[in-house]
Amino acid sequence: ASHRFVADYLVDEVLARLHPGLQRFLCRTAILRRMCAPLCDHVLGEVGSQQRLQQIEQGNLFLVPLDHTRYWYRYHHLFAEFLRLHLRTTEPDLVPALYQRAIAWCRAQGLLREALDYALDAADDDQAAEVIEALAAEVISHEGPEAVLQWVAALPAPLVARRPLLCCAYAWALTFAGQMADADAYLMAAEAASGAADAPTQLAVRGQVAAHRAYLRFFQGAFAEAEALAAQAMADLPLDDLVLRTRTALVQCGVLRFAGRLRAAEEALAPLADAVQATRNVYLATLYASSLGALRHQQGRLHQTFATLRQVLAMAEPHTGGTDNPFTGIIHIAIGNVQREWRDRDAAAASITNGVRLCRAWQQTDALAIGLVSLAELRQERGEEALAQQTVDELQQTVARMASPWGKAMADTCQARLDLTRGDLACAQRWAQASGLSIHNLPSGERLGDQLLLAQVLVARGDHADALIVLDTMVSQLRATGQINPLLAALVWSARALAGQGRDAEAREALAEALALGQPEGYVQTFIAGGPPIAELLRRMKDEGGRMQEYLARLLAAFPEQ
Repeated sequence: ASHRFVADYLVDEVLARLHPGLQRFLCRTAILRRMCAPLCDHVLGEVGSQQRLQQIEQGNLFLVPLDHTRYWYRYHHLFAEFLRLHLRTTEPDLVPALYQRAIAWCRAQGLLREALDYALDAADDDQAAEVIEALAAEVISHEGPEAVLQWVAALPAPLVARRPLLCCAYAWALTFAGQMADADAYLMAAEAASGAADAPTQLAVRGQVAAHRAYLRFFQGAFAEAEALAAQAMADLPLDDLVLRTRTALVQCGVLRFAGRLRAAEEALAPLADAVQATRNVYLATLYASSLGALRHQQGRLHQTFATLRQVLAMAEPHTGGTDNPFTGIIHIAIGNVQREWRDRDAAAASITNGVRLCRAWQQTDALAIGLVSLAELRQERGEEALAQQTVDELQQTVARMASPWGKAMADTCQARLDLTRGDLACAQRWAQASGLSIHNLPSGERLGDQLLLAQVLVARGDHADALIVLDTMVSQLRATGQINPLLAALVWSARALAGQGRDAEAREALAEALALGQPEGYVQTFIAGGPPIAELLRRMKDEGGRMQEYLARLLAAFPEQ
């Protein structure tokens, strides 16, 4: 539109032929990305914009209707660019006032994204910062961190540093983008800047910083610190800050789950149910369902897990227009994990692949890392070793960006599990040596997946007695805490270790307990993972008759021929 010939044409053949009042309307409203009559009236400080818009449309003056009711319009982008250039040439002093009126109208109407666009266009950094503070939580939750990262990057660094709430919002964007170390720096900046703020702002910042640090410490594996920070955040956060209170409750629930305190974990989640039901907020429902689903899965209640997860997708559809929203990716992955256990491989592949795709779109690295673990395990179970390794490589790159000890340990365990499955015992043993775990160091209620993998490595190298020390410790703890899902796996591998020692009667006793726990919920994959020795034990149990013949037949049919 700045090309001389185009500009000359538009001036001579379009603007010059129009009434001066219509010329002014076109130029002054050209700052608007989209327009309606009330917005134009407010920006121009006059009435009659509806007739002007109709006149412009009837005159074919590059006006594009944006809806069927012809309420919203925009100018052709080249024509709008020309008009803005003309406005800055003819009335430069008026431009800032026009933008301020557009910002004010949009903020009053709740159109914060548009208000932000106009604030950034006008280089009004203070107003832009205010709007970003109001927008950030919802945008990060529903769309991911990218937009907030870009908005804040467009502001002067000194301005950001002196606004504690903006620092908090930016820290969340950095965290979800995997830049956790940078996020911690902005939390410190928020604390420093809050000293000059009023008392309510100081309290809000203290609650936000505690909630955020609880989240960070959780994903760094510092569970005791995360639990203490989460309790502090719950005391300081306002009751109506449902997003942060929900995230913080999930941290509390996660800490308690990993410690095996399932009843306390359920109590931490309980208050969220009413909030989710009252708000019908799909993002909050997703957070709640993902944590409740993980808890039910740990309790071995697969059907309840599946129903909980499907319920939140059913809620999402009428509210968002579909079940495939970026923030529901973690739900699809959790559904796929249940389908994996039921050995519904095609459905599991569809769910997990879709979930990982959505997590990539959401750009929340911790969710993506969890999804990549499930995808690698699924591909490993399907015998797709090259694809499984490719997924673990992506997982390693993802957690490297996070700079998270928790993520690194998770990725290393995933790699070791893949190494062991494909028979690379040397690599698996190197992981076991580096893990810090041994028969003399089995932390109570912690790192259950790592403890099980250590036992599997010991079984693979023929150290059945040492494997049973690990497994017996796990079984005792898991029985006492009602963690049925990991208990099933520990019992299956206890049976395999006992069989390896020739203690068949005890092996079948352990396997019988696993069958009694697994049959009501339809467990399959946990038994398949035990390998041919478990298949042989199951075959003998079936041949001897007795209970659960149908379940035994189903399990045996699911074992691969080789």
